Amino acid sequence: MPLSKPVPATKLNTMSKTSLGQSMSKYDLLVWFEISELEPTGEYIPAVVDHTAGLPCQGTFLLHQGIQRRITVTIIHEKGSELHWKDVRELVVGRIRNKAEVDEAAVDAILSLNIISAKYLKSSHNSSRTFYRFEAVWDSSLHNSLLLNRVTPYGEKIYMTLSAYLELDHCIQPAVITKDVCMVFYSRDAKISPPRSLRSLFGSGYSKSPDSNRVTGIYELSLCKMADTGSPGMQRRRRKILDTSVAYVRGEENLAGWRPRGDSLILEHQWELEKLELLHEVEKTRHFLLLRERLGDSIPKSLSDSLSPSLSSGTLSTSTSISSQISTTTFESAITPSESSGYDSTDIESLVDREKELATKCLQLLTHTFNREFSQVHGSISDCKLSDISPIGRDPSVSSFSSATLTPSSTCPSLVEARSNSLDQKTPEANSRASSPCPEFEQFQIVPTVETPYLARAGKNEFLNLVPDMEEIRPGSVVSKKGYLHFKEPLYSNWAKHFVVVRRPYVFIYNSDKDPVERGIINLSTAQVEYSEDQQAMVKTPNIFAVCTKHRGVLLQALNDKDMNDWLYAFNPLLAGTIRSKLSRRCPSEPKY
Repeated sequence: MPLSKPVPATKLNTMSKTSLGQSMSKYDLLVWFEISELEPTGEYIPAVVDHTAGLPCQGTFLLHQGIQRRITVTIIHEKGSELHWKDVRELVVGRIRNKAEVDEAAVDAILSLNIISAKYLKSSHNSSRTFYRFEAVWDSSLHNSLLLNRVTPYGEKIYMTLSAYLELDHCIQPAVITKDVCMVFYSRDAKISPPRSLRSLFGSGYSKSPDSNRVTGIYELSLCKMADTGSPGMQRRRRKILDTSVAYVRGEENLAGWRPRGDSLILEHQWELEKLELLHEVEKTRHFLLLRERLGDSIPKSLSDSLSPSLSSGTLSTSTSISSQISTTTFESAITPSESSGYDSTDIESLVDREKELATKCLQLLTHTFNREFSQVHGSISDCKLSDISPIGRDPSVSSFSSATLTPSSTCPSLVEARSNSLDQKTPEANSRASSPCPEFEQFQIVPTVETPYLARAGKNEFLNLVPDMEEIRPGSVVSKKGYLHFKEPLYSNWAKHFVVVRRPYVFIYNSDKDPVERGIINLSTAQVEYSEDQQAMVKTPNIFAVCTKHRGVLLQALNDKDMNDWLYAFNPLLAGTIRSKLSRRCPSEPKY
């Protein structure tokens, strides 16, 4: 089934196509769609869903004719400071058809549903996931469509597109979740049960669990900044580049973990050039001040202009007034204080103390380590009280020089350390996200991350204009590996058994092999798979490996060595090839896979 465009909203203004800028954070959303029907008891019960197709995120709703219905949508994702659902602006349904393809030329009635509830749900076991559910009333007779009013003929299916417009904090426009649902209508008094194929009789594909009557959807939500439109030529040159950095290439394990550098190499090169230029300016200023101290006030103005032509143009003012003030207040009094004026001994001692204080402040200023951020640079300069040192601090040109070009000397050892620390702090961790099964698989521990949330970096007083970009992900039909795995959290001693299916780049987690509904997902393109024999010795459990994401860390246990090797190859072929290569180089006496 092809992806459909969102159904236009009827109560909202036309959304402008905003050009997306830098992505601040990404989340993987697991969404459950349910259609409930009114029972004779007065309760709304989820309609039966046919999952015999065996494909993820697909299913057919088996509905009765002429019964009141409600549509329930549940959004599941990892907790994050940037993502908070405020309200459901509108839920619209339309594009009623009897084929999977959407006819863009066809014009049908778009119905805006009445939202009756929208709230957060409290999950069991203190889960680190967020559950947000909203429910709307759906009266199919208002569409005035024959496809929805009659009993569906045998072999035919009815398709409908629904779009939910949700308001987010710190976003200038709502996020849109779009889903194509498949339905079959039976008579009002028909007893509906999902059909069971010959395969489902002897294997998986059918479950009588009441929470299996739902259809899942996987979405990737990106919170982006607004990008500058730029010139028309720049707009034409912008194009979406396919990210192949996570794609596995056969024989990649022979590179021993080496990967080609990206645009970070260019940024680091520009930073190194800028750092060298700043160090050059500081050393030139240091040399000029040292030369002026040796020569005193005998240095001619032409020589000072020739020594620092760039400084005299704005970075460091070397005008005659400033030079005369410095020489008369410091250097001249230090050389011949008694000859320059008729000071007594008390005045001379006060001048010496003043000179020592000025020298100490100058040394502290020259050896102080400034941060690259403007706010911290401004705070460091204010702490040094540059205005109290000499008339230079009151000169605007010197003040701009201090905040723009002053940086530690090359002899300062803290420069490299500060640079390495800043690089470590600014290295973005892979935006790994996972959703775990519900309710047993809701006990992952939040792993501390190096990446700082965008809200914390932006500050409380800054107005954030983020643009949500929602994209539906259709998993492939190729199964790399499936079977049972045992899951364990670091804080719990019990192992939970779940059925796992690997359809790259996602890992789908089910309660059992007969469970047709996806309970959790792990994005392998952003998760980190780790295997270590020392880890097995520490846990005292064989055949285990770890999967670490941005919010969670979990231990997985396979049945035996061969099964673990197969799982590692399905999760991370590069890691599995590296382990196999190391084992092949061992002595024959040592155990192998």
